[in-house]
Amino acid sequence: MIEALEEFGLQDQSDGVKRWYDGFRYGNCSSIYNPWSITQFPDKREFKPYWANTSSNALVGKLIQESDRDIKIAVEDLIEGKSFRIALDEQIVFHEPDNNPDAVWSLLLASGYLKKWLPQSHWL
Repeated sequence: MIEALEEFGLQDQSDGVKRWYDGFRYGNCSSIYNPWSITQFPDKREFKPYWANTSSNALVGKLIQESDRDIKIAVEDLIEGKSFRIALDEQIVFHEPDNNPDAVWSLLLASGYLKKWLPQSHWL
């Protein structure tokens, strides 16, 4: 990511790119950037959710619509810019959201809708 920014003369944008697009985590590997956004940002030079509307939101919509009241309230809070803490199961199985209401958060994280927040002192 840093090399790509340098190639486009955007090295001064690395903090913003990290805040906007560094949201994936696989096992012990963090700092995995949203690939679609990383290919779009250097060209457009604007921070925005490039991944939006690149796939169907039907599953996420279904899960939220069928969720309990607490999850709907939490989603509304997120839309308003609030945050919350929750324990996540990163080993979620695709069918679990039907059996485990809290699995919706793991699915939202895995699909890039949510991002784990770590204090800047924990960034790699």
